Amino acid sequence: MSFDRVNRLFLALGLVVLPLQASIGEDDPDLGSPRAAVFDSDIGPGNGAYITNDAAATAQPVPDPVLITGYVNQPGSGPESRSRAVGDVVDVYRVLLRAGDRITLSMAGDGVQDDLDLGLADLDGNLLDASAGPFREETLTAKTAGDALVLVGASRGASSYELSIGAPQGPVAQSMRLSDPFVAGEVIVNFHQEPTGSPNGLRVQAQAAGAFADRQNESQQRNVLVRFEDLKAASGERTPAAAAPAAFPGGFAPVEPNPRAKLDTMYRVKELSRNPDVRLAGLNYIRQIQFAPNDPYYPFQWHYPLINLPQAWDVTTGANSIVAVIDTGVATSHPDLQGQLVAGYDFIRDPASANDGDGIDPNPDDPGDRFNDDGSSSFHGTHVTGTVAAATNNGVGVAGVAFSAKVMPLRALGVGGGTDYDIEQAIRYAAGLPNDSGTVPPRRADVINMSLGGTFISAVSQAVYDQARAAGVIIVSAAGNQGTGQLNYPAALPGVIAVAGVDLNRARAYYSNFGSWVDVAAPGGDDTQDLNNDGRKDGVWSTATSNRGGAVVNDYSLNKGTSMATPHIAGVIALMRAVNPGLTPQRFDELLTSGALTDDLGAPGKDDLFGYGLINAKKAVDAARGNSITGSYQTINPASSNFGINVGTLAPSL
Repeated sequence: MSFDRVNRLFLALGLVVLPLQASIGEDDPDLGSPRAAVFDSDIGPGNGAYITNDAAATAQPVPDPVLITGYVNQPGSGPESRSRAVGDVVDVYRVLLRAGDRITLSMAGDGVQDDLDLGLADLDGNLLDASAGPFREETLTAKTAGDALVLVGASRGASSYELSIGAPQGPVAQSMRLSDPFVAGEVIVNFHQEPTGSPNGLRVQAQAAGAFADRQNESQQRNVLVRFEDLKAASGERTPAAAAPAAFPGGFAPVEPNPRAKLDTMYRVKELSRNPDVRLAGLNYIRQIQFAPNDPYYPFQWHYPLINLPQAWDVTTGANSIVAVIDTGVATSHPDLQGQLVAGYDFIRDPASANDGDGIDPNPDDPGDRFNDDGSSSFHGTHVTGTVAAATNNGVGVAGVAFSAKVMPLRALGVGGGTDYDIEQAIRYAAGLPNDSGTVPPRRADVINMSLGGTFISAVSQAVYDQARAAGVIIVSAAGNQGTGQLNYPAALPGVIAVAGVDLNRARAYYSNFGSWVDVAAPGGDDTQDLNNDGRKDGVWSTATSNRGGAVVNDYSLNKGTSMATPHIAGVIALMRAVNPGLTPQRFDELLTSGALTDDLGAPGKDDLFGYGLINAKKAVDAARGNSITGSYQTINPASSNFGINVGTLAPSL
């Protein structure tokens, strides 16, 4: 069916016409064949006949790949049509999916007042995944091959839509997905400064539940963690966050209790976003280290000469700089980290995740995260910390990039990863802003290293990055290790420096993510080869700790990943701050985009693999001192650059 015919049919039925983003019959890149064009069967051909497709038992069979045009609505919503009075709440399609298929829903509605959701279920109708954000596009990915049901549901209002199923094309759209890791029953809320005045308003109920405890004297508005259980105890069923659990349109729901609770949380976030007391609301995502551990010192640290670090050491070793490492904490007993740390903090609220017997406390020592399959731990933060500032020239272990600088260890990742809210508190502490510890460091950090990430975002979290940047802190984060162009957060946020990884040959490491959002490259290593024939694999060497067998042992190891690349950048920024304490985030951005800090790799100028190029420590120190010699400045494109004052959202990486 041609697009023109589809438009005429929709107009004849009095329905909203969807401006299709892809032409009917477009090629599927995997199969090299056109996608079949299919029409939603319960709209009918315009003469009153139609075939229902609103339940698992009556699912409409479609091929793969396919492009479907359809329409759904809540009762009483949309223009006059067959379904206006009773509603056509959900369309159900049966399809034999291929593993990795991308399912994309594009709607004519605004995603808020007219909002459609996308679901994936088994043939019995049990919901497996859902994409349900307040956006005009929703996407899901088929993790396994087999027969499944694809659901298009009207969460609110009415809209025509285009549903595409086939091989992935481009980055995954922003959304809230059931399969994303987040805490069920919790929402991060940014309230308007002034309450509505209603005695039953959400802000009043949250305050009664203790969400604003000890914040009365703060001059700066900050996010609040709202727990549904606390609201229910304080206000009964009087707020949207304490209402009855929600389900996907049409009543589709997961079988297991935890996914049910997560689905309920997603729909409550959407409802809270419309509350007059609320400016922004978002899920409390769980962040993971993106770590490729290796179990087997300066002669093997090939990654330092690769960035001209020894030449930079002739000028500075980073004295008086502080780098906050937000990670799993640090092995404070490691001999190569003695004297290298300033006081840190543990911001993991959940004692089970903290694995140290309590919640928030001033002890950043890493008790282990049970990251590995055998129950042993990654001690990821210890490896990252050693790259930043391991003690050097002491006859022990490895060297650090900025070994006269200090590291502020901040625990936010524990067993199962770390939540957005806990990470946010660590960022605020590092920047000297009010936070849940009730204290701030004697001196804020100069740089924040975040070797962590994820592909999901929440608009409510982005303000903390703006605030930390406004406080003068430069934030660097790992681009991620999926080896794809998928956006990874927080690296892909404006105001955050996204770090890609290279190997010994200055080529993109096979695992390193790429895209227009990548800003700079640094050594991430490769533990699959020994290109320099030094008898060791070409990973990044740093301080390490292990607890295999139960005993905690401090040691050294090589690892690979963008988590290893990121502390190289953080360390170089510490060197720059040592020679220029007034270096601002904006000035760093200007130097980077001008080419003053890097060696250009790949395509001339900024490219998707290396950003502005491979960091050159000597050039960076000279530029910070005002001795750089560079070419003309490049024009910054806000659509492709990570820099800017208005931020986007968050994420973890290796």
